[in-house]
Amino acid sequence: MKFLQASLIVFLSFFVIGCTSNLSPQPTQTETRPTPTAKPTSTSTPSPTATIEPSILESYSHVFAYADGEKIIFLDKETRQIAEITSGTGWVSDFKVSPDNDWIIYSSRNGTNIVLDIKRIGHFKSTSFAIDSQTIIYFDWISSTEFVVLTDKAYYLGSLDGSKKQIGKDINLALSSSSMFNRFSVIKSPTNNNFLLLRNTQQGDTGEQGCNVYFLMHDNGTLQELFKEENSYCGFDESLSWSPDGNFAGINYEVSSGGAGWHSTYILDLNSGELIYANEDDALYPFREISWSPDGAYFSYIKKSFTIVIQTNDLISGEVVLEHRTAAIPLQKLFWSPNGRYLMYGRAPNYMYIFDTPIKESAIVPLYDIPRINDYADYWWSSNSDGIFIINGDFNKLGGVYWYSMDTKQIEKVGDLVKYSPKPYLPNIIVKKSQNTSFSSIFINTYNPQDETRTYNLYLLDEENLKISSAIMLNNPVYPPPFVWVK
Repeated sequence: MKFLQASLIVFLSFFVIGCTSNLSPQPTQTETRPTPTAKPTSTSTPSPTATIEPSILESYSHVFAYADGEKIIFLDKETRQIAEITSGTGWVSDFKVSPDNDWIIYSSRNGTNIVLDIKRIGHFKSTSFAIDSQTIIYFDWISSTEFVVLTDKAYYLGSLDGSKKQIGKDINLALSSSSMFNRFSVIKSPTNNNFLLLRNTQQGDTGEQGCNVYFLMHDNGTLQELFKEENSYCGFDESLSWSPDGNFAGINYEVSSGGAGWHSTYILDLNSGELIYANEDDALYPFREISWSPDGAYFSYIKKSFTIVIQTNDLISGEVVLEHRTAAIPLQKLFWSPNGRYLMYGRAPNYMYIFDTPIKESAIVPLYDIPRINDYADYWWSSNSDGIFIINGDFNKLGGVYWYSMDTKQIEKVGDLVKYSPKPYLPNIIVKKSQNTSFSSIFINTYNPQDETRTYNLYLLDEENLKISSAIMLNNPVYPPPFVWVK
C-alpha cells in the first residue's frame, strides 16, 4: 500500500510539472530573433531550434565587396570569391553591409523606380522595403538589426523583416518641377546617427541652380537647414565633413554662378548652432574638403588660387598656428596622418610637402624618383602613419602605385596599374581605405576617345606587405561603382 501511495505521489508530481510547463507562454515567430537590447533571464535556456547559423563571412579575416551590374560580389583578400548576390530588379546602385557582417541592404533601379531590398548574405530569400512615390536619397545601418532610409518626403527606421516606421514629421526635399535635377551628398556623424546633407538642384530648361546644406537629427527626424545659396551650384561630395567628435560641421565648397566663382569655408558648432569660423575667397582652384586633425582640435584647408595659403586653426582660440604660401600651381589633397603628427599636401608637378604639425614645417619631399604627379594622381597615408602611398601618372598613362617611407625617406614601387594608350581622357581614380585593417582599394575608370571604349578596374592593396592584386575588371558598373572593405 505504501508503495502504491509513493508511486501515485511521483506520478502526480510529474503531471503537475508537465502541466505547468505546457501552460508557460510560448515565444511567437517575431521573438525568435531577439533585438540587440534583449537580455536573457537567468532561468531561460536557448532552444536548439532557435540557433542561428553563423555569418558566411565570419571565418574570413578580410572581406571586400563590390557591385557590377545586377551582382554584388564578395572577395577575400586574395580576390577569391566568397559569395554573390543578384538583385533581379536591375543594376545595383548602392549597398550597405550590417555591422555584424551578416545582412545587406541594396538599391537597384527597376524602370524609373529605385527598389530597396534586404537579404542575409549567403541566403537566397530577400525582403523588399516598400516606399511608394518617394525617391530614396540615402540608407545606412544604425545597428545589426535596424537601418535608416531618407527619402525626399520622410525619414524612416527599418527592420530586417521589411517593416518601417517614420521618424518625425514629413520633410520636403522633393523637386518642385519635373524638369529639375537633384544631386545629394550625405555623410554620417562619426559618433552618433545624425547626418549632414548637401543638396544641389538644377532647372533643366533654364539651367538655374541652387544648393542647400542640412543637418538631420536622427532621434526626432528634424531636418534643419544650415544655409542656402540661390542661383548657385555648391561643391562636391567632399565638401562636407564632421569633426572627429561630431560636434562641428565643416563646409568647404565652390560657389559658381554666371561664369563667376568664389570659395567659401564654414565651421558650424552643431551644439549651439553658431557659426564659429567663416572665410570667403576668390579661389579658382577650390580645395574640396576640410581636413580635421584626428583629435579634432585643428582643421585645415586651402584658400586662394594663385597665392595659396594653408591654415591650421585651433577651434577654441581661433588662432592660425600654421600658414604656408606656395607657388601659383593647383594643389591636390591635404591629409593629416592617422597619428596626428603630420600634415601633408601634394603640388604639381612633382613635390609633396609634409609638415610636422602643428607649428613647424618639417620637410619638402621631392618626388623626382618617379614620373610626374598630376591632378588625376592620388596619395594617402598608411594606417600606422609610417609612410605614404602614391598613384603616379603622366598625361597619357598611369605608371603604378609607389610607397614613400617616412623612416628611410626612400621611394619604392609596389606594383603596376592598368596601361592604356594612346592619350585617352584623364582617368578617374577613387581610393577607399578599410576602417580597421591595413588594406586599401583602388578604382580606375579610363576612356579612349579613338575607339570610344571604357575600362573599369579594381585593385586590392595590402599596405602592410606592400602587395597589390591583379586587376579586377568590372563589366557593367554604375558610376561611381559602390565598393567597400566589409571587414
